[in-house]
Amino acid sequence: MFDLVEKLRGVSCHEGVGKNNQKGFKYIQAVRIGDRIECSGQGGWDPTTGVFYRDINAQVDQSFKNVEPNLQNAGGKGWEQVFRVNSYHVPIFAHC
Repeated sequence: MFDLVEKLRGVSCHEGVGKNNQKGFKYIQAVRIGDRIECSGQGGWDPTTGVFYRDINAQVDQSFKNVEPNLQNAGGKGWEQVFRVNSYHVPIFAHC
C-alpha cells in the first residue's frame, strides 16, 4: 500500500530523521496532491538526531520549525503558503 501511495502522490521527507522514519515506520511527513500539501504530525524532535526536547515548550517550538523543511521538500515555499493549521500539544514524558 505504501509503495502505491508513494507512486501516486508526491511523498516528501527531509533528510535525517524524516528519511529514517519513512524507511523504518512508513511515516510520511508530507504529501503533495496537485497544488495542495498535507503535512502529518510533526514532533518536537531535532531533525538531524531525532532527539526529543524534554521541555514541552521547546517541543512545540521545534515542531513548528520542523514544518518549514517539510513544506519545502514537498515543493512548497514554506509557511507563507499555509492556509490552515491544526495543532495538538501533548507532553511525551511522564514528568511533564
